[in-house]
Amino acid sequence: MSAFETAEYRERVQRVNANMEAAGIDTLVVLSQAHMSYLTGYEG
Repeated sequence: MSAFETAEYRERVQRVNANMEAAGIDTLVVLSQAHMSYLTGYEG
């Protein structure tokens, strides 16, 4: 079960996407389990 509502994760990803677009970045590679969990709620 996620620590936050689905909407919270959706907002986090939207903020990341907006920041990437502003910086001209096309691709994000997430290697850290902690960062993946922050963005998606997945803790597997």
